[in-house]
Amino acid sequence: MAAHTTPVYISVDNRRQFSASDATYMLTLLDGGLTWLDTLSIPASADRQAAIKQWFHQAQHELQHRLHGQDHAH
Repeated sequence: MAAHTTPVYISVDNRRQFSASDATYMLTLLDGGLTWLDTLSIPASADRQAAIKQWFHQAQHELQHRLHGQDHAH
């Protein structure tokens, strides 16, 4: 089962808000998602599986950058 919502971004004084503890939690969820993809999921195709995993890795990369103060606006 999975669900998602559209993100809401908040800025105060032209700065994006960021919570390191929330980011760390999200990294844990992403790790769990990758583990599920590698062990329990039934891929539609190898290409589709690789594309989905790439989205997880991109999210991890972005959160790691923000955690280490390398935030950049997109």
